[in-house]
Amino acid sequence: MAAVKQDPARSNWIPPAGGLLLAIGFWLAFLAWVRPLTLPDEGRYAGVAWDMLRSGSHMVPLLDGMPYFHKPPLYYWLTELSFSVFGVHPWAARLPSLLVAWAALAALYGFVRRYRDAATATLTALVLATMPFFYGGAQFANLDMLVAGMITLCVLAAADAVLRLERGQAYRWMSLAAAALAGLAVLAEGLIGLVLPGAILVSWLVWGRRWRALAALLWPPALLVFAAVAVPWFVLMQIRYPGFYDYFFVYQHFQRFAASGFNNAQPFWFYLPVVVGLSLPWSLWGGGLLRKAFWGDGPQRDLRRLALIWCVVVVGFFSLPHSKLIGYVVPALPPLAFLLAEVIAADALPMAGAVELVSALAQWMPLAVVSNSPRHLVHLALTRAGLVDFFPVWVTAEDVVNGKPAPDLYLTACERLGVEPAQVLAFEDSLVGVNSAKAAGVTVVGIPTVVQDGFEPHHLFDSLAQDSLQTWARLRQE
Repeated sequence: MAAVKQDPARSNWIPPAGGLLLAIGFWLAFLAWVRPLTLPDEGRYAGVAWDMLRSGSHMVPLLDGMPYFHKPPLYYWLTELSFSVFGVHPWAARLPSLLVAWAALAALYGFVRRYRDAATATLTALVLATMPFFYGGAQFANLDMLVAGMITLCVLAAADAVLRLERGQAYRWMSLAAAALAGLAVLAEGLIGLVLPGAILVSWLVWGRRWRALAALLWPPALLVFAAVAVPWFVLMQIRYPGFYDYFFVYQHFQRFAASGFNNAQPFWFYLPVVVGLSLPWSLWGGGLLRKAFWGDGPQRDLRRLALIWCVVVVGFFSLPHSKLIGYVVPALPPLAFLLAEVIAADALPMAGAVELVSALAQWMPLAVVSNSPRHLVHLALTRAGLVDFFPVWVTAEDVVNGKPAPDLYLTACERLGVEPAQVLAFEDSLVGVNSAKAAGVTVVGIPTVVQDGFEPHHLFDSLAQDSLQTWARLRQE
């Protein structure tokens, strides 16, 4: 029986980095121009930038002509620049959030691609870009995405410096970049721009006993770069307005964090349902994070630990004060996207014996993949198993209207292989897969991975690694 070769471009789901990131940039910006600015937040923050621009008060944030020191100036500076270039439009006020969201996503993609693989990096980027929480934050004119992006860039730059150091590669320039980004994070939101990435990185380094790496991040030139970026504006404001330090640091930071009299009081657990609900549908894979094996020893453990600490520090820190706003935990989304992508990728690992069985059967008969999953997840699974070249025919969720348990996927595969269903042997581990193949008239070999009522294939084996399975399958097809 002859196999019908598919267009390789269709089966290779991993796009070039430039094309992927460009497409995500368009996606994030797609609806930024549709709605007017919302009140009070978007109108207030855009209004401060507009007040600074029209009055020429580029150093002192103004609201209705009066100094406004609730927040540092980085968002206002970026929005001033956007207004001066593109005019005063709602989308121009959202441009800083869009650009920083895109930069953080691109940096995460590059980091995961460098230290994991292209498939996981692409999946991480897609998960993050399609999280409603992240997508909405990228199109909102306030400080939440700006500080989240700066914290993300800072943590990734510092982690990259550490990993470069341990590999014997040049790392100093990345350490300086992390310091500069920490300074920008402080200019975006104040002390949490230093406290959060600092707590994340120190916890990760201490957990791994990386004392040399800790010293490398805190070497004097890095501290000087941080001070050069972060300190001058605060000193200038204190010189011009002698009560600035007390108002900005004591009242806006420490008292607001510790006091219970501010608005938006919420229980300690408030952010857990927020993150889960606003990260759908990807949070449905969150149960995989509870598996002990996911956190086991192996080359993947180090980055997973970093992402876990990152999520815990951000969500835990903002859960402590009584006053809580949804956007505070946006910095937890990039590491969450990576962890969920890792869960999906781990689920894509092959069953025991699959590699050996496929390699053997490919010598005797044409093979096809028939899956309810999207093509990119199928490609991820086959790539990780080293089997991507063994299947000339792929039929996935995009190819049919009705997936399993309907027979459409198997019927389409038979058509592309140029064979009748009665000539085909299917291997299935799920009830819907067995029912789909049987409905198409295909003979089914069942390898159950969990107990399933109604799991009734034509032939049943305990494992793909069973010695007699390869011989039986070859004789069955002769």
